[in-house]
Amino acid sequence: MNDYVLTCCSTADMPKTYFEERTIPYVCFHFIMDGVTYPDDLGQSMPFDQFYRMLAEGSESLTSQVNVEEYKTFFELFLKKRFGYFAHQHLIRHFRLVSFCSNRER
Repeated sequence: MNDYVLTCCSTADMPKTYFEERTIPYVCFHFIMDGVTYPDDLGQSMPFDQFYRMLAEGSESLTSQVNVEEYKTFFELFLKKRFGYFAHQHLIRHFRLVSFCSNRER
């Protein structure tokens, strides 16, 4: 078992296969399209072609961050697996890397 896990958010803008091939768990941001909330689950709930078609046809899209409870649930999975460290990284505007790490006592 590894002593660490690298995680990220869906806003890392990489294909789902990238995360799967590298075993990188991710937490999903959300978007709202015409009043309906969807997880930003890398095109699974709403395929990208449908998303862009709806925008081109005049639909309005808003984004929403991961809420505290979702983050708590997400990170508890790794704490229960007894990882000593976890690092959560994501890229934000202007490609600045933002990270936070946890050192969990064993």
